[in-house]
Amino acid sequence: MTIKVCIADDQESARAMLRRVLAECPDIVIVGEAGNGSTTVALCRETNPDIVLLDISMPGMNGVEAARIMATLPMPPKIVTLSMHDDAFLAAEILNAGAHAYLTKDCEPGEILRAIRTVMEGRTYLSAGIAGPVIDSFIRRNTDPKPEPHGRSEGTLSRLSPRELQVFRHMTLGLSPREISGHMGISHKTVETHRSNLLKKLGLHKMADLIRLAIREGLIEP
Repeated sequence: MTIKVCIADDQESARAMLRRVLAECPDIVIVGEAGNGSTTVALCRETNPDIVLLDISMPGMNGVEAARIMATLPMPPKIVTLSMHDDAFLAAEILNAGAHAYLTKDCEPGEILRAIRTVMEGRTYLSAGIAGPVIDSFIRRNTDPKPEPHGRSEGTLSRLSPRELQVFRHMTLGLSPREISGHMGISHKTVETHRSNLLKKLGLHKMADLIRLAIREGLIEP
C-alpha cells in the first residue's frame, strides 16, 4: 500500500531533510508541501494525504490550529507533529487537537519513519525523548499510595498487577503486542490478555487515551 504524505514546515531546509528521509521508503510518496497552516489545510482538502508531517511553529495559522481543522475533514489525515520543544504540555495540546504523534526535531531520521508506520497502524507515537519521562512519572505518581480519610489508596495504577504494569509501560512507549511478547518472554496471546485487563481496570478504551491523560495532567515537570 502506498502511503501519501504531505510535508508542512516553513523552513525549506527542514522540508528538504524530510524529503531525504522519505525517499528511503518506496511505499511513501510526497503529494505536496506547504509553508504555513492555511496552505497545509487547503493542500489536505485537495490531495487527501494519509499522513501530514506538521511543524507546530508556522507563521499565520500554527500547527495546533491546523491540526484541529484537519481533524474535522471528511477524510482526516494522520498527523505527525514535529517541534523544537521537548515539552509535555505542548505535546498534550497537539494530541488533544487531533494529532497522532509528537516528535522533537532533533530525533533520529529513523524515528520519523517509525512514527509514520505506528500511526498508520492506528496507534499513538511519542518521541523517545519525551515518552519515557512521561510514562515513568505517571507510574511513580499513580502507584504511590495516597491516604484517604477512610484509609483507602487512590493510586490509579495500584489496581494493576506487576505483569500488567510492565505491559502498560511497554505499550505506552509505542511497542506492539508482538514486540512486547519478545521483550517480556511471554506469548502474544498473554500480552493481549494483560492489555485487555489493564484497560478495563483503568476504565479506558485505548492506550492513546492513557498517553493523553498522562501528559494533560502534568505528570512530569514542564
